[in-house]
This record gives sequence, C-alpha cells and structure tokens, in this order.
Amino acid sequence: MVSLDGTPLTSTESGRVGAATVVHQRVKASADESVEDASGFRSPVVTGIGEGSAVVLRDGKRFAVTWSRPSAASPTTFHTAAGDPVPLAPGPVWILLTPA
Repeated sequence: MVSLDGTPLTSTESGRVGAATVVHQRVKASADESVEDASGFRSPVVTGIGEGSAVVLRDGKRFAVTWSRPSAASPTTFHTAAGDPVPLAPGPVWILLTPA
C-alpha cells in the first residue's frame, strides 16, 4: 500500500493504491541524454539492458537481488545472491528506476 507524507494514497475508482510487487531497480542513467515531455520537463535516459542490483518487495518480504536483461527483446529477471530466481507476485508490479 502506498502513502505520501504519511497519508494513504487513494484512487477514486479503486480505493487504496498498492501493488503486489514493488521493484527498486538501480540502473545507469545519463543526464547528458534526456527526453522532453509535452510540458517541457526533461527526464534522464536510463539503460535497462545489462545487469545490476535491485530490491524486490512482495508478500511482506524484502529480497536483495540482482537483475539481468541481456537484450531489449529479453525480459528482466531477478535472482538472489545464490542464483535462485525471485518471481514477481501475481498482480500489479511497480518498478522504480533509480540511478546506480
């Protein structure tokens, strides 16, 4: 469930907002390259190809993992330090990309 400044975030259509899985994925970001939206705000370009560290939150647990995505056509996979896959829970998935 999501809260902003300690207040539960709600939707007029579905009530309390949340996700079955939240992934905090560390990625390479370039401030030199950016994309401008319709309002003129600039966002950095991130690289989601390769590998790095991440945290997966699901089922009330926190998993420190590594992520891997060898090509743009490949899905991103998550593994424990022992190499075991960490599946995402059924339902909504939120992925938060932050600069590594």
